[in-house]
Amino acid sequence: LTATGILMLVAICFGAGRLIRPIRKIEAEAIVVKGLSFADGDHYDTAALDVLATRRDEIGDLAEAFSDLTSSLEDNVGQRLAVEADLNTAAGIQRSLLPLGFPVPPHDMEFALHAALVPAKEVGGDWYDWGSIDTDRYFVLVADVSGKGVPAALFMAATKTLIRSGAMSKEPLDALMTRVNAEIAESNPEFMFATVWIGVLDVRSGDVEFVNAGHNPPLLNDTYVTERHGPFIGPMPGVTYTTGKFTMQSGDRLIVYSDGVTEAMAPDGELFGENRLRDLDLPGNPIAASKTIVDDVLAWEQGDRSDDVTVLVLDFFGVRSTETLSFAVHDRDPAIATAEVMERVDEFGFTTDVPAAAIAKIQLVLDEVVTNVLNHGDADDLRIDLNSRPGYITTIVSDNGRPYDPFRAPEPDVSLGLHERTPGGLGVMIVKNVMSDVSYTYANGRNVLTLTLEVPA
Repeated sequence: LTATGILMLVAICFGAGRLIRPIRKIEAEAIVVKGLSFADGDHYDTAALDVLATRRDEIGDLAEAFSDLTSSLEDNVGQRLAVEADLNTAAGIQRSLLPLGFPVPPHDMEFALHAALVPAKEVGGDWYDWGSIDTDRYFVLVADVSGKGVPAALFMAATKTLIRSGAMSKEPLDALMTRVNAEIAESNPEFMFATVWIGVLDVRSGDVEFVNAGHNPPLLNDTYVTERHGPFIGPMPGVTYTTGKFTMQSGDRLIVYSDGVTEAMAPDGELFGENRLRDLDLPGNPIAASKTIVDDVLAWEQGDRSDDVTVLVLDFFGVRSTETLSFAVHDRDPAIATAEVMERVDEFGFTTDVPAAAIAKIQLVLDEVVTNVLNHGDADDLRIDLNSRPGYITTIVSDNGRPYDPFRAPEPDVSLGLHERTPGGLGVMIVKNVMSDVSYTYANGRNVLTLTLEVPA
């Protein structure tokens, strides 16, 4: 090579080095960013590229763009986490407002109630409620609050508290809804609102007094009760609500739902609609019926859901006798006590037309529940009530021990080996899998487990 050629080669190598080194520096920083988890609170310090960003060439532009990109990415992740936290908080509020379990009426009162709520991806404001006003009257409610997230959840909490307290204090429904609307409208700068359907069932007569405040019409058998008594509550002061009334006969079914059911949209834009809801072939008990409605709506939407789906099903059978068994478990020894329970349940099966397979399932579950109560609780009063209705059997286990909800415990990971798995939880999992529906509540100083088993007709 000539001297000139050597100088040119050195210059090229030197220039290439000046170009490649900063690019490799940016590449190294990109690897650093790739290893960070902004969702877990990691932070990227752009100081490593500050010197490069001051260059007045393409390298400087690239370094500055990379720093801006990582800062923007970190900000966006933070905003997304804030939104997720808001939605999680709202979902927690929504869940806390739902009643624990469903009413277990006296054995000579043939009615049954069940509800289901599936929240949307963005938490909305649906809720349902029920309560025993006195020995003869129960109120039921389905409502839908406008908006999403924490504001909707807080508005829901305030509205639910006002309505429930009034209903439980026997305030007439028309006066109750008029008062609640006035109180909310006094301080509602965002003009939020709620549609509400609330009814009071007299189990002795089957009479239902109700108020529909801008809500979807409930379905009574195959007919929609379209009567309304005023607009949705919240934004307009001075509204006076009236009441309506219908009577349920033995065998009647009432379905109250939110607009997330009938306005559920298929991918092609077609709505689920009132006709499709009315024409569903539903099972004979409210537990399975509410599940069928929810499953059909979710299948209709095919995963693209923007609203809560809420359904409440009430079956009324009138006043008539049922096949029941109630007894106390006196022995504190689990082996002796469970043997006594098995014998009493056998007797119940012999004296009724309950299938043997159903009796075996009830015995399996009661063996687990009674053993757990006696081994781990501090109860000295344990009672079991069996109630056979057409289509299902309800088993109620109550005790006066310290409050404990077994269904809130996490389920065991059965994919792990026996020595890897945390002890406990298998019994509760068996109970939940064997029974059609399980619920827990703590009332009047007693733990109450309600276990329902569907029985084919």
